[in-house]
Amino acid sequence: MFGCIVTLLFLVGSAWAETVEFQVIEGALIAPCQLSCGDISLPANVLIDLGTPIPLLLHGKTGVGLELTENSRVDVRFDKFSLDGLATQTAELVALEDLTREHAGQLEEIPVVAIVGLSAFSNYRLDLQVSRGQLDLYPLSGPEPQSNDLPVLPEMNTENLPRVSDVAKYNQEKTGYWLTAIGPENKTLRVRLATSLPDTLIDRTAATEAGASSGEICPVILEGIDISRFVPFRVEDLRGGMKDAPDIILGTDLLEFFQVRIDPEKQEIQFAVTRTAEFDKLKQRYFQARAQGDADALEKLLVTLHDVRLADEAAEKLLHLRMETASPDATALKRAFQAVADATPPARRSMKVLVAADELLASKHKNKYELTKPALRMALTYAPDDTTGMAIYEVQSRLGFIALREGNLKQAHKYLLSASFGMPREPYINLWLGQLYEQKGKLVRAWSRYVQSIIVDEPARGGFAGLDRLNRNAEFRRIFNMNDALELLEGRLPVFHPSSRFGDQQEDASLAPVRLVELFTCIEKPDTMAAELALGALGEYFENKEVCLVSYHQDKPYPDPLLTPFGVARRTYYQITDIPTAVFDGTGQVTGGGDDTAMSQLFPAYISKSVQASESPWQIDIGVGLAGQSLSVATEVSGPASPADARLHLLLCERAVMSPGRNTLLLHPYVVRACLTPVEGRVISDESESRHFTVMCDLAEVSFNLEKEILNAQERFGIKFMMKPSQIDVSQLEIVAFLQDNDTHRIMSAWKTAPEYEPSLAQELYVPASN
Repeated sequence: MFGCIVTLLFLVGSAWAETVEFQVIEGALIAPCQLSCGDISLPANVLIDLGTPIPLLLHGKTGVGLELTENSRVDVRFDKFSLDGLATQTAELVALEDLTREHAGQLEEIPVVAIVGLSAFSNYRLDLQVSRGQLDLYPLSGPEPQSNDLPVLPEMNTENLPRVSDVAKYNQEKTGYWLTAIGPENKTLRVRLATSLPDTLIDRTAATEAGASSGEICPVILEGIDISRFVPFRVEDLRGGMKDAPDIILGTDLLEFFQVRIDPEKQEIQFAVTRTAEFDKLKQRYFQARAQGDADALEKLLVTLHDVRLADEAAEKLLHLRMETASPDATALKRAFQAVADATPPARRSMKVLVAADELLASKHKNKYELTKPALRMALTYAPDDTTGMAIYEVQSRLGFIALREGNLKQAHKYLLSASFGMPREPYINLWLGQLYEQKGKLVRAWSRYVQSIIVDEPARGGFAGLDRLNRNAEFRRIFNMNDALELLEGRLPVFHPSSRFGDQQEDASLAPVRLVELFTCIEKPDTMAAELALGALGEYFENKEVCLVSYHQDKPYPDPLLTPFGVARRTYYQITDIPTAVFDGTGQVTGGGDDTAMSQLFPAYISKSVQASESPWQIDIGVGLAGQSLSVATEVSGPASPADARLHLLLCERAVMSPGRNTLLLHPYVVRACLTPVEGRVISDESESRHFTVMCDLAEVSFNLEKEILNAQERFGIKFMMKPSQIDVSQLEIVAFLQDNDTHRIMSAWKTAPEYEPSLAQELYVPASN
C-alpha cells in the first residue's frame, strides 16, 4: 500500500514533465535520437553530459553528413521530446568512437556521435535519476517542482545522513559547472559536475594533501551530504598543470544514489538521496592497489573482481606494472598476459594480447624478445576466433620480426612471408622483409620491399633508410638503375597522363611549342605535388617535340635535398618569390599548385603557356660522349647575329630522381643536378670560338658536390634528410642546352640530348661515403 502511494506521488509530481530516457554505458548517459539539420536527418545516439557547457558537440564526420555550415543549428529529437535549433560545434570525438566500437550491440549498431550539454536544456528545470535511466524536464514557464515531488523510499537506511541537501548555487565556467565540497580539516575542494564518467575521481595531489594518497579520503561533504560514504574515490592526475583544475569529478557511480535537481536559470542544484548507501569495499581495495602500484594485490583482487569493466582495467594495469619493473619475472608476466586475455571477449582476445605484446617489444628490456614470445604464442592460439581475420597475420609478423632480430633468417622468412600473403600492403611487414632480403644478399628483392614499405599513407620508419642505403650501394647500382626502379614502380605512384598529345588537334598545326619549361619547386612543400605531376605530364604531351623540361629545387620554404646553387641563381634571376612557379620560354609564368586534385585546373594552364606562334632562327647541336665517369659535351650554336647579351646554359639533368618529401612524391621529374657552364651563362657572340666548344664533366665530382650541398643543408637547418640523393644515375642522364637573351629573358633556342647508355655494360657509379 505504501509503495503504491510513493508511486502515485512520483507520477503526480512528473505529470507535466517531458522525459528523456537513457541507458548507462561505461558511466555515460546514452540516449537514442534523430539528428536533423535542414532536410537531412540521421539516426544517432548521443551522450548527455550535464557537466558540458556546450549545447551540442558533434563528431566532425557527422557534421559533414548533416552538411553543416558555419551558422547551422541542429535539432535533437528524442522519442517523446525534441531540442530544436541547438548551437553546434564539431570536434574529433575519439572517445565516442571507442564507446561505439566496444558496445555496438548494446547501441543497436547506431553510433554515439554527439555530446548534449546542460545549456541545451536552458529552458527547463531538470530532475536526473541515473538509477532509473530517466531525465525529467520541467518547462521554466510552468510551476516550479517542490521538494515533496521527490520520491520517498520506505525503510531507507541513510545512517543519519541528510535526506535532501540544501539548494546550492553552482558556478559556470568555460570548462563546466562547479560546486564546492569540504574535505578533512575543513579543506575546500573544487568539484566538477559530470554525467559521463563511471567512477568518482579525486586528484592525486588533493588526496595526498588530505593524507589519503590512495583515495580513502573521509569525510567529503557536498552540500551537507558526505559523499565519501557512498562510493570510493579513484585517484587520477586531474590537474595536469591547469589553473583551477578540479579536485573531484563526480561519477555516475555516485549519482546513482541521488536524484539531482538542476535549475539552469537560477544556477541552482539540489541532491536527494534515493538509495541506501552501499559502499563497495572491493572496489575501494582495487582503487587503492591501483593508486599504490601494487601488482601482487591487483593479481589477488582479480579473482574476486566481478565488475567486467574493472576486471578488464585491472588486468591491463597488472600487466603494465609487471612490464615496467626493471627485471620482469617471466612467469608473473605470462600470468598477467593471461589475465588480460581472460578479461577480454574471445573475438578480441588475440588482438588485445598482441597490442600489449607490442608495448613489451617497444620496451628497453634486454631480454624483451624472450619475454614477448610466450605472449605472441598465446595470441596465436586465440587468433582463429578473431572476427577481423587479420590477427593471425599480425602475430606472425611479430614472430618474424623477433626471429629476424635474433638472426634466425629461415624462421623469419617463414613467418614474414606468411604474414605478407595476408597483409601485402602492411608497411612494417615489407620493411622487415626488406631487411631480411638485404641480409641474405637479395638486394633487388630488398629494394622492392623497402619501396612497398614507404608508398603508403603511413610509411614504416626505417623504410627510407633501407632504400637510401641500397641506392647508395655502388655494387647494387651497377646491376640496378632507375630504369629498373621505374618498371617496378609502374602503377604504384601518383602520375598524371594527358588525354591527348600536341599535334592531335587540327589547330595545333599553326602553333609551335615552347622551347623550355623551368619549374621552381620544393619537395617539402605539399602543394608542389600538382606542379611536378604537371611537368611530368608535359613530357608526355610533347613526346615527339624537342621541348626541354627542367626543375630547380629550392630550400624555400623548407630544406630540399635536391637543391643546387644554379637553381637558386635562376630563382634570383627571375625574381621568383612563390613556390611552385613554372616559367615558359623565360617570359610566361604560372604560379601555384596543389595536390593531385588540382591537376584539372593546373595542367590546362601549363598547356596554354606552352605554345607560341613563331619558329626560332637559332639552332643548338649537342654531341655527348661518356667514358666511365667522364662526360664530354660538344656544343655548336648557329643562327643570325647574336643579341648584345645572348647567354648559353648547359645543364646536367636526370629525368627521374628518388627522394621522399611532404609533397608525397617519391620520384621527381627532370631534376637539374649541375650547370656545366658559368652560373651567369656563356656569352655567345658572332665569333666562331664562342659558338663551337667542348665541356668536360666528371660525374664523380658532380656527386661529390651534391653530397656536400646535402650535408651543408643538414648542418645549416639542424635536420637529417630521410634520403641523400647525391648519386648520378647514367640511365637517366639528359643534357639540356638553352640560349637566352639576358636582357629580355626570352629563350632564343633550346635542345636536349642524352648520352648513349648500354644497360649490358656495367657503369661506374660514384657514391659518396654515407654520413
